[in-house]
Amino acid sequence: MTEFLQRPTRTFQREYQEKRRMAKKRCSESKRKWEQEKLEEIEDLAKRQETRLLYKKTGQLKKGFQPRTSLCKNIKITIVARRGRNPKKMDGAL
Repeated sequence: MTEFLQRPTRTFQREYQEKRRMAKKRCSESKRKWEQEKLEEIEDLAKRQETRLLYKKTGQLKKGFQPRTSLCKNIKITIVARRGRNPKKMDGAL
């Protein structure tokens, strides 16, 4: 890839596109496999009649990944960010 960035010739471009295509294919295959495993797990929960876990797993699958931010304002009304999980423990925060 560094060669492509240094000298963007047709051969480097073709090689780069082929590598990108293979990477995308592997990612989609692994995602498909992960989704299939999750669906099998949900079907197993339905067969075992574990309703609470069934609805929990179904909701997680439908909702997907949603990143959370931990921001709050301090006394001077400036936004404070913390990498930890609990923004309530920030010093001087409102």
